[in-house]
Amino acid sequence: MLITIDPSGNILYKSFYIAALAERFGTVRFLSAPFADLPAEVRGGNRTLFIAQGEGRERRFAIDGSDQSAVEAALYDWCDVYGHVNANLALTPSALRPKLVPLCPSFAVRCWSVPQTLYQSVRSLPNCQSSVRKHFGKHKRLLQRQPMRAYGPTEVEQGFVFHCSTLWQSDEWNLNDQECNLARAWFIRACKATPGLKFEGGLVSHRSDLAAKQFADCAIGTAISSARYLELARRSMFVFNTPAYWGCNGWKLGEYMALGKAMLTTPLVNDLPEPLVGGVHAHLVDKTSEDIAAGVAYLSLHPAYCRTLGQNLYQYWQNYGSPQATLKLLGL
Repeated sequence: MLITIDPSGNILYKSFYIAALAERFGTVRFLSAPFADLPAEVRGGNRTLFIAQGEGRERRFAIDGSDQSAVEAALYDWCDVYGHVNANLALTPSALRPKLVPLCPSFAVRCWSVPQTLYQSVRSLPNCQSSVRKHFGKHKRLLQRQPMRAYGPTEVEQGFVFHCSTLWQSDEWNLNDQECNLARAWFIRACKATPGLKFEGGLVSHRSDLAAKQFADCAIGTAISSARYLELARRSMFVFNTPAYWGCNGWKLGEYMALGKAMLTTPLVNDLPEPLVGGVHAHLVDKTSEDIAAGVAYLSLHPAYCRTLGQNLYQYWQNYGSPQATLKLLGL
């Protein structure tokens, strides 16, 4: 089967699917001509477009990695299958549902060697939709990510908990300080206050506004490298998930699944291929400081339960979220 991928868009969001398609079909090619009839704003951003040709047929695929659940109508009309990592069927008009496939969140993975990454960064420059500096910067960041083979379940360190995430900007449209930033701070504070737990990490903050001061006790000024992040996440006895920017299913959720982690999570906003079951795939709590603290305390005292949650979440990933499971959901 011949796979043709649109070179437009954010390589960090495309890398997961490039790696999946290359593993499944071998050589893939990057050409902009088959996608030229689509507006640039539809092709770009966090979307991955590709065409599969074989056995006398051609199928068009769109994977939407946007944080918001809206379906791009022009792209929906163009494709045969519309995968969305933040699908929300309840909010999607019925006319835009038949081709819509809810997907697990993906995350950036190193999909090429250094010479290949450099070559692709130069080759895709004519399709760049940002500044040249940002274009090459994203390819440099791709090299700092870990390959898919680096993920998978490992032994944890009892009594050790790690969490590191961005302290997002907050405004009247996206109330992050009342949503994901606050929930993550509650988790961090609960871990620090729980006897017998050693916590590492915090909220990476580059904010200087007055509202950010409420998170000063949770803030760290320096980001953690991808390799170090993965090392600490593997060791962590359990992890924390909450809907992120615009209520999205963020990269962290996908990474936690791929690592087979015991996960404490608040309710998701958007759909997954199949729902996560509380007490089976994750420890589900309401988004309140009391419930999050109670969840931290419970998980810290029940390592066997944590092991079971991690095993079940990893099985869920293998069934619905892994690169090859994702292609299967799309009909490949």
